[in-house]
Amino acid sequence: MTNGAEMFKGSLAAAEAARDTRAYSGFIAGLFEGVVRRSLFTSASIPAMSGDAKEFLDTLRLLLIEKVDPEAIDREGAIGEEVIEAFRAIGAFGIKIPRSYGGLGLSQSEYHTVATLLGSHDAATSVLLSAHNSIGVAEPVKLVGNREQQQRLLPRLARGEISGFALTEKSAGCDIWDLKTYAIPVHEGGVLVGYRLTGEKLYTTNAPREDHESGALHQNREAARQKSGGTSADRAKGQGPETGKRILDPGADGRGCHVACAETSPVSPEEGRGNRQGIETAGVTNPDL
Repeated sequence: MTNGAEMFKGSLAAAEAARDTRAYSGFIAGLFEGVVRRSLFTSASIPAMSGDAKEFLDTLRLLLIEKVDPEAIDREGAIGEEVIEAFRAIGAFGIKIPRSYGGLGLSQSEYHTVATLLGSHDAATSVLLSAHNSIGVAEPVKLVGNREQQQRLLPRLARGEISGFALTEKSAGCDIWDLKTYAIPVHEGGVLVGYRLTGEKLYTTNAPREDHESGALHQNREAARQKSGGTSADRAKGQGPETGKRILDPGADGRGCHVACAETSPVSPEEGRGNRQGIETAGVTNPDL
């Protein structure tokens, strides 16, 4: 039986180190403590929606009615290119990206309203856009990327270069500490020039269309064995990994979900995220989806 000391080694220890130690007295904080602070809930107000958000919602609602046929998408197992282009035209790939980088700059609560509308119409397009706008490359780069990365990537993502996401493996679903994919540092002349990702991912969202991909992995082979040193990496199209067979996803099959083989897939040194940053980012992006 695993004792408490063993349980908090490796990545779990890193997760504990990244924990927010501040005390909170809000309604949601109380739920995690088993306390329902009803007086706070009754006094909570819904943030006012901006005019830009209302306009975008009206435009999106009309687009969904006119161009998105959920039954056809599910029957054919694909989202038509005309639908993708229509989403690009209204800025749907840059919902939370700041206006300074070409996005719509909507707030988190406004994004949730958009996600509700998408989910009420079609699952496949909802997953396509929510994955791109939350667990894909844009949100981590916005939150923890450096200025150069933000200037280079965010405008392209806002214009509609699609981001995928790779987490699940054969032995790792909800238990991300069981990830086997790892990064091998590549040095030239004693200088780190990048990483080689090694492993296989399942259920890689947006794989057929993606121009960029965000993924979770270990920092090295030994860390994978010890379940420690987790990190995340972003890579651009043409860097791998190889897209493998398609995995059926009834109800949302049109989004495209594939096996991704990351054998010796290269990633530049600046595209990695540290363990703590990766964990903190996941804490924000996963609820988004």
